Amino acid sequence: MLEKNTDTPGLYNSHMVIYIVAIIVVAIVIVVLAYSFSGKPQSTPVNNLVYVANSNGNSVSVINAYTYGVVNNIQVSNPRGIAVSSNGQYVYVTDYNTSSVSVISASTDKVIATIPLPPGSYPLGIALSPDNSKLYVADSGHNTISVISTATDSVISTITVGNAPYDVVLSPNGEYAYVSNSASNSISIITTNSGTVVSTTPVRARPMGEAITSDGTKLYVVNNGNNSVSVIDTSTKQLISNIGVGVSPMSIAAGTNGSSMYVTDYVENSVSIINTATNLMTITFKVGTNPYALNFASNGQLYVTNEADGTVSVVDTVDNTVINTIHVGSGPVAVSS
Repeated sequence: MLEKNTDTPGLYNSHMVIYIVAIIVVAIVIVVLAYSFSGKPQSTPVNNLVYVANSNGNSVSVINAYTYGVVNNIQVSNPRGIAVSSNGQYVYVTDYNTSSVSVISASTDKVIATIPLPPGSYPLGIALSPDNSKLYVADSGHNTISVISTATDSVISTITVGNAPYDVVLSPNGEYAYVSNSASNSISIITTNSGTVVSTTPVRARPMGEAITSDGTKLYVVNNGNNSVSVIDTSTKQLISNIGVGVSPMSIAAGTNGSSMYVTDYVENSVSIINTATNLMTITFKVGTNPYALNFASNGQLYVTNEADGTVSVVDTVDNTVINTIHVGSGPVAVSS
């Protein structure tokens, strides 16, 4: 039987305290280091935000993609298109009524500049170059694309396209801009280096939203007046397929896995999924009333704006179910992250 040592109880206790304190200090250091190298601060990172343009509400709603809460509403004028810089620092919004582009600081949620366009431009779609140096804006009122320098926040050139340009998207390498001409039933293809239209590809009636595959080989164009999606081979600049979807499709977004395109069916209150390998519609699922625009958040969830509801449906694309409905402003028609 061991005999208990009672000679130095104070020394024993002090050693235990030191040992416990050391463990706590090491734990704190590990947590701090993990936090430092994770690249994900405790406050909401900019790239975890989703921006929604509320055309009737004259505002941009800012949504936290992890809490599904609206963290801010920024006042603008009849926003119709929205683009976020790849570094997450700036949000660019087309202001239809005032024929201008609002520049929002993502860190302060304040409009820090307003870029005037020619009067009567009535801008709709907007796209950023991959290096964030230029904006391309569809001026529906002038049948042009305004090219804006983000360094000077000013228009540096205009490019004549078809009638009533609606949307504009860029190739992944930034070499080409594709413009849907809603009143010409065509796509204008622009080389961004020279700023010239090199080809015009006919599609079906009233082309609107566009999306390009991640490898840049195929462009998908929503034909609102034909209930279809046209597929263009970007190497030949030729139409290769037309895919039937729901009634009055509005917008389209490329899936995160590269194998799907998602299309809003405005009248049917649904989203159609297209398999990009077969160019066939595979699945349709319900969302809110009059779905207009859609885009993917950084966490891979799909955000769909429902114009009539003033809401955004958050969709888990693993099983294509709506997992949350977020109330935003009136008439949400564009979304970006």
